[in-house]
Amino acid sequence: MINNIHDKSSFVLASSSPRRISLLSQTKIEFKVVPPDSSLEERFCKTGNSNELAMQIAKAKASSILEKFPESIVLAADTIVVKDEEILGKPKDLEDAFNMIKSLSGERHHVITGFAVMTSKYQKIENVVTEVEFRKLNSVEINEYILENESLDKAGGYAIQGKGYFLVDKINGSYTNVIGFPIKEILKVLKEFGISQNVDNMEFPNASSR
Repeated sequence: MINNIHDKSSFVLASSSPRRISLLSQTKIEFKVVPPDSSLEERFCKTGNSNELAMQIAKAKASSILEKFPESIVLAADTIVVKDEEILGKPKDLEDAFNMIKSLSGERHHVITGFAVMTSKYQKIENVVTEVEFRKLNSVEINEYILENESLDKAGGYAIQGKGYFLVDKINGSYTNVIGFPIKEILKVLKEFGISQNVDNMEFPNASSR
């Protein structure tokens, strides 16, 4: 365990995601943002065990940044959406987003986030799974949503923290995991690295239904 790590330069978030940066900022923990190579995810085959895949990509992101900052603690995460064992990535275009959301309409799917916390001597890699059920949507509703421009940079084609919340009927598990950053689970692991923050008074939604 590493104790009393509060120096901003010694804790690095390996991400360019505004959502992950925002959620971690809410904890008041000091950190530095260093995005990993955007092409890194493309090196992984999007088949096989989805739980393992999310953790492998998160580990690769963290490792790539740790090479540049070997004295730091590095946190990275990767989120994938899975329906009927099919991994849904980010839509290529609006037509792809429409078809993706249509396939989720009235159905259940799973959001899996793998996250890695690493130093040069120690690493912890975990994943969090949340079940999400969409309400039944018609073509007009789907079209209206994709025109909100939330779809193209989101796995599964929707943003639950935005207008996409109204696509959802039920959530079973971590709400922040669906955003792509299961904050309570991440903070629990960070504590093992000496990065501690009391979140009892912070508002991070848990399992819920709309």
